[in-house]
Amino acid sequence: MNPVLQAFVTSANHAFTHEDGATLGKLFVFTPSTVSELSRRISASDDFDQYTSYITDPVHAQTTHVYLTYVRDSQFVSAETGHGQLCRLAELLTVALTAANNGWLVQVVRAVALALCVQAQWAFASTGDAAVYTQTATRLLQLLIVALGDTGPEHASKKRVAVAVAGLLLRVSLRTSAAPGAYAGKALEARSLLDSSSVARRDK
Repeated sequence: MNPVLQAFVTSANHAFTHEDGATLGKLFVFTPSTVSELSRRISASDDFDQYTSYITDPVHAQTTHVYLTYVRDSQFVSAETGHGQLCRLAELLTVALTAANNGWLVQVVRAVALALCVQAQWAFASTGDAAVYTQTATRLLQLLIVALGDTGPEHASKKRVAVAVAGLLLRVSLRTSAAPGAYAGKALEARSLLDSSSVARRDK
């Protein structure tokens, strides 16, 4: 077995189980140097299912699997393929964030959202296809809707997710190939809501 993969998945499983968002934020990293270093330690023959099968929650297991696939493939797949992998990762995190008590995922969600926007820029530079921005905006909007879904004071961390995602969505919306005004409008609407006095008091 690959000891690096084993250690990563063991740490991820422990963090997911104990709702340790800080540790997850240190594991699911997207800086090029970190991705490159981890990629060198993963073999093309490594079977991720062999490791992630020990993660009991299927969404958490898939999230870990997709991240490791993205890391392994980062050195040789197209920017467009990498963008698709991050879209899938954002989709899984949207499902995970839907649970009322999953605000502790804030650090990972922020990191994925930002990485998705950066990857979209790379994919657009490579292909010239603005559809990648529309795909990115769609994923960000889904994250934003979920983050805004809970209004109690115990969900302040989800509001922090919403603030970060709304800002990214506003930037990306101007580059989308379809209905840029609609995406921008949703981002501005969310920011207006989050800036309201009632929300501000709740998040203190």
